[in-house]
Amino acid sequence: MAQKKTADTDSAARIEAAMAAGAETVEKTMTAAREAMETMSLDKTVGMARAQAEAARKTVFGNCEQLAEANKAGMEAYAASLDAMADGAEAFGRELADFAARSMAATAENGRNMMACKTVNEAVALQTEMARTGFDSLVMETAKLAEISLGAANGAMAPIAERANRAFDGAFGKPAA
Repeated sequence: MAQKKTADTDSAARIEAAMAAGAETVEKTMTAAREAMETMSLDKTVGMARAQAEAARKTVFGNCEQLAEANKAGMEAYAASLDAMADGAEAFGRELADFAARSMAATAENGRNMMACKTVNEAVALQTEMARTGFDSLVMETAKLAEISLGAANGAMAPIAERANRAFDGAFGKPAA
């Protein structure tokens, strides 16, 4: 909790420092413009105003380009996340279909074996074995499906988490180790 407060305080201090620097720059520009108007000719004043406007334009458009790049990177991470999730859903569906086919084949085989039983004891023993085998198969399949689901979730989150970490590091700098 103390680290979060320190990080929040550091972030707030950086933002306040940036705002103060921006205000100082505006104040210096206004002072320079006033002084220029008082001491320079109109041509020099206009030239200075143009130079200041060009510097401001470069800053604003530079920030817009950075924002566009960040947005593009975010959308690429989102697309990669969707691809990973689609791959996971496909693997899950394929495994589930395979399990259903194996279960149907086992059920058909168990039915044939049950019809071949000659005594009640033989039928009870076969039924007990079928129940045990079916339960073991279900537990194993559930574990496989859980593993596939976890892999899909991790794969889908990886590009988004990576992008969020890069954005955070870019905005606030790398955290101290």
